[in-house]
Amino acid sequence: MSNAEDPVEIEDVEIIRDMDWALFCRIGRKIRFIPQVLLKAGSVRKAGERGMMIMPNWLATDLALA
Repeated sequence: MSNAEDPVEIEDVEIIRDMDWALFCRIGRKIRFIPQVLLKAGSVRKAGERGMMIMPNWLATDLALA
């Protein structure tokens, strides 16, 4: 059983726009705003970057990403 705070790796992320407080992202076929403060080290964070994003399990679940 996973903990709500356990990190989840989300693949196929493209940062469309980066702002001080959030990232506007394309994740697969979904578009989402992700609060930057909740992301873990190793996540893509700048506009134009593509790759992986690491976030708490509860956030990935709430955003229908996990």
